Amino acid sequence: MIDERYIKYLDREDLLFSLLTARDAEIILELEELFKDALSWDLEPSTEHLDGRSYSFTVQDKRVVTLKMPGLDEFVFSKFPEPIVNLTALRILFLSNNLVNRIPESVRK
Repeated sequence: MIDERYIKYLDREDLLFSLLTARDAEIILELEELFKDALSWDLEPSTEHLDGRSYSFTVQDKRVVTLKMPGLDEFVFSKFPEPIVNLTALRILFLSNNLVNRIPESVRK
């Protein structure tokens, strides 16, 4: 769906719930809601974890395995975004250029 560009025909929730488990889709929506007032962006699904998009996630077996949320000039995190803790299949997390000084132990494993 991602590579063939079919995702442009779906609304945001339909897209996330078709690509992800219900729990992971809810977490992505929660992260977007958490930061919607600070920055107008959506986390974009990707098939490659190091693509050119600033905010993206990689899907494998309907689970988020990579999450990329770098700090930008106009917006940085000052504390760890707690919904990330619930992404249990997450293997790679990019939070570069943010002011996060503590990452929960459950995420570091």
